[in-house]
Amino acid sequence: MLIFLFYAERSIVNVNSVLIMIRKMFKKFCLLKKNIDNLTIDSLMECDFAKRAGEIIEMTILKWEARKKNQELLIPKKQLPKLEKSYYPRELQELLNLKTALCPSCKSPFTSLHLNTYCMITIPLSQRMKN
Repeated sequence: MLIFLFYAERSIVNVNSVLIMIRKMFKKFCLLKKNIDNLTIDSLMECDFAKRAGEIIEMTILKWEARKKNQELLIPKKQLPKLEKSYYPRELQELLNLKTALCPSCKSPFTSLHLNTYCMITIPLSQRMKN
């Protein structure tokens, strides 16, 4: 429902606020933390919202013109490349959340070096990593 308003909006601030809202919804949907960077989110979404809005508006205009003239809509089908099915693995979610986590004791960025040096917390290797 935002596509028509997004396409007509000329204020950069409002356009950016819509893109921020879309990223927030994606993060909530994927159970990601709020502080994951935008480049990572954009690469996971694989969607250019501005381009998609332009395509939908163009298609809507063609449909409207065909209805006004009582004609059948003839739209050439685009040849889309075959994409492999992509999925969002749970491991990726955990890794992204760990990258952005904060230390439980001093609230600084969570790294194993920080935990070993400053907080005296050791992280044992799992059995998978040892083998």
